[in-house]
Amino acid sequence: MATTLAAVRHAMRSPMSDHALKSRLRRCLIDKRRRKSASKKARNWPHKKTQRPPGEPRITIATRAQVEAAKELRSRKLAA
Repeated sequence: MATTLAAVRHAMRSPMSDHALKSRLRRCLIDKRRRKSASKKARNWPHKKTQRPPGEPRITIATRAQVEAAKELRSRKLAA
């Protein structure tokens, strides 16, 4: 793409025959430069994570402090 734009800009700046422009544009098809950037292997990143279904619930007995906190919360809700 860059060589095509350069050829068009050159043709706009200096007079050029149709044949010369066509031959210059024909050379734009072949890109001989070696790429230095990373491959596009990781292009579609991030990969979609497959989620596991939820397991059985873990039921625990409330501690004394948790029971007291729940009672206090309930009394506040009833008072409001």
